[in-house]
Formats: sequence, structure tokens, C-alpha cells
Amino acid sequence: MGKHTATPAILFFGFLLVIGASSSPSFSADGIDQKSSLRAGLSLFSSGGSFQLGFFNLGVPAKRYLCIRFNRGNEKPVVWVANRDSPLNGSDGILRFGGDGNLVLVDKAGNIAWSTNLNSSTGGNRVARLLETGNFVIHDAGRVLWESFDEPGDTLLPHLTSWKANDDPSPGKYSYRLVVEKLPTCVLLEGSKLKFTPGMWNGVRFTGSPFHNANNFFNSSVVSSGDEVYYSDSLIAGTSSSRLVLTPTGELKRYAWSDEGDSWTVLWTVPWECQDYGQCGPYSTCTVSDYPHCRCLRGFRPKSQEDWFQGNCTGGCVRNTALRCGASDGFRPVVSVKLPELLNATVTTNMSLEDCRARCANSCNCTAYGSGDIRQGGRVCVTWEGDLVDIVNFTFNGQELFLRVADANSGTYFS
Repeated sequence: MGKHTATPAILFFGFLLVIGASSSPSFSADGIDQKSSLRAGLSLFSSGGSFQLGFFNLGVPAKRYLCIRFNRGNEKPVVWVANRDSPLNGSDGILRFGGDGNLVLVDKAGNIAWSTNLNSSTGGNRVARLLETGNFVIHDAGRVLWESFDEPGDTLLPHLTSWKANDDPSPGKYSYRLVVEKLPTCVLLEGSKLKFTPGMWNGVRFTGSPFHNANNFFNSSVVSSGDEVYYSDSLIAGTSSSRLVLTPTGELKRYAWSDEGDSWTVLWTVPWECQDYGQCGPYSTCTVSDYPHCRCLRGFRPKSQEDWFQGNCTGGCVRNTALRCGASDGFRPVVSVKLPELLNATVTTNMSLEDCRARCANSCNCTAYGSGDIRQGGRVCVTWEGDLVDIVNFTFNGQELFLRVADANSGTYFS
């Protein structure tokens, strides 16, 4: 993201806006109604002053955008852009309610550069307000009609689409979102191609993110509320603001605000080594501390020794001894790993791990099983059929995968 600093004029007019709010019943420091508007040079500020909405350029002076940005420090990073594909040429622009009840951004010629695209309504008393959460909402008599959180940008408020470039906020080729099909997980996509996933949510963390909360900055949760499921990071008391940014090159960066340094600090960046999806292929694990990083699970060998020798491990590994689907088959624990991708998995709730083992043993197609909920008393069974892909070794906070093998007496092992 580019570095953006507020000009004295913007700060000055923002100050006038706050002062004028107390004397105007149709305008407030954090919002506008159907009788008022926001012009270039003025800004809205959330009630606590954490966020600012106004007109800014993002590196190209001739192109201006209606943006929400953090109102802290010198950088003031942008977290949401309304007219991503339709920049205003020059400094003129007006944000107002149209006659049909939609909030619209128009240029000096009156052309609409952006609209909320709500159903037409000439009645009611619609108000647009910038909240302290960074969400820009339209409500009518307390009912929320539209919110910026439903139009993703490159910063997690709440899901992401990368910018095309640091000075071009039009949608780029990367996206990051929560997917709930079998168990909740997040996926980083390049177009439609899966690039990275932190693994399934296991009730405590994403199974492939053991370091996620190692610094004790966050309380993380996946919450199911009616027909909606969402992932939440709440800051632990004593810590400050945080943001997650998807860069134009497809990196996810977690930032935290430092009051002492008056700046944003990068806590972590993904994907890093061993986090590119499927880089070691089936039945192989990736270990950051090893070189080469990929290694076949015990009892398996590279599918192509030549490819493996040349550093191309995407073909993965194959069994040394085929499964017999009989009494000689058993399960060997593979400990401290990210569990495989769920594409060929079946999830069963209200089932103990012992019953999960029995289910897998009774199916000749089942290749592994594990727990989908590691909390005390958790009863979620996950069984896999076919190849096991995207397994990663960890030194702590990994999970236990029970791998089906032809020889049941080989004992527990680290992959």
C-alpha cells in the first residue's frame, strides 16, 4: 500500500466540519443525511477519531478516491475505497444521497462514479455514518440498509480483495475469504487458483496457524449466528489496533499499532516457506527447518525420484506397501502437523475420536482420520479418502493425524 499523509487543508477543513456539526441538525462529524453532502476537502471522522472518510489520491495526483483510512500516525493507511474502478479526475467530487435514496459519488459534471445500488426509495430518513469500527453504514430508523464491510477491500474489514497496484485500488487478482463447506477455513486465491490456506478451524485456531496467537495479541473465534458464520479477531485488553492487509503481490500482512513508536508494525506475513498450497504433493510433509523442505511420510517414497532430485516435489509420494483393507491395516499417529486439506474429507459431528477410528477402519477407501475440534469434550470426526495433501510439520501447536498403514505396529512418529 502507498504511504498517504493528510494535507494541512484536509486537516483544517476536517476541523471546521467538527465545529460546524453542533450548529447543523442535518449534518454530523461522523455522518450525512438526505439533506446534506460531503465535498472534496472535507472529511467525516468516526466518533472516537480512529477512522476518517474523505477524498484522497493514492499516489497519482490526478486521480482521487473516496476512502476510509486509519486516522493515526503519519502513514494513515487506507482500509476501504468506494470508487475503486472509477477514480475522480481532479479535485472535485461530492458524496450525497440521490433522489432514489442511494448514496452516490458524483464528479463535477454530475456523473455517478459510485453508488450503493440499493432498491429505490423516496421515503424514509436515511443516514450514512462512519462507525468507530471503520464500517460506513446507511441506516433508516435503526435498520441497516448497507455497509462498507459488505464491499471488500484489501484490508480485513472483514474480507479482502487485493489492489491491482500500490497506487491503483481497482480489484487485483488475489482474494482472501472465509469458506464454510465442511469446516470453516480461510483461502487465499489467485483468481480461482488456491494459493494458501491456514487449514480448518479446530475450535481453537486454524490447524495450519500454530503461531497465529503465540504473541497473545488476539482472541480468535469462528462464530455461527443463525444463517451467518464469521471469523473474528478481537484485540486482547492492553493491545491497540490491528489490521490485516492483502498486498498486490498476494501476501497477507498482519499489522499492529504501536503507541510508543507512533507507527504500524508488521507482526507476520504469509505465505512463507512451506505455506504454498500443495508444494510437497500427496503423502509428503513440509518442514521449514529441513532442506529440502519436502519429505515423504514414513512408509512412502517419491512418486518420481528424478523430479524429487530436481526440487520439484509437487508429484508427492506413494506407498511402499499397498493397503490390504484387512486386519493387518492399522493407524499410525503422525504428530504435530497441519491436517490435510479437506477437499476429499468427510466431517461428522457428535462423534468421539474412538468412533471416528472405527468409521475409518470400516471403509477401505479411508486413508486417515483426525479430530475437527480439539477443545475439551470436542466431538468432530474428520475422515479422508484418497490422497492427503498440504501437510506441514510444526514444533508446537500442531495436531495429530492418524494415518492408515499396512503395518499397524510401526509406532508413533514425527513425519
